[in-house]
Amino acid sequence: MRAAIENAAVERWESAVEDLWERCDEFDREGGVVAMRALAEACPAADGRAAFELAGMYDSMGFEAEAGAESDNGARSAI
Repeated sequence: MRAAIENAAVERWESAVEDLWERCDEFDREGGVVAMRALAEACPAADGRAAFELAGMYDSMGFEAEAGAESDNGARSAI
């Protein structure tokens, strides 16, 4: 039962991330990062996926150095 609840929470989070990516062109550089950071902080999984999503948003918004650092954080979390 607990696993089903946790899976449902992750699925809802992933749906919110998909929605944000579909709308990312509506944001300025900072706004996209702020929105993804809020989602990353709310991620119910501790496997690095939030860091990778945030890294992707940093990269998409033109913050390459921050993207690299966040991607490294995600890789460390996934280990």
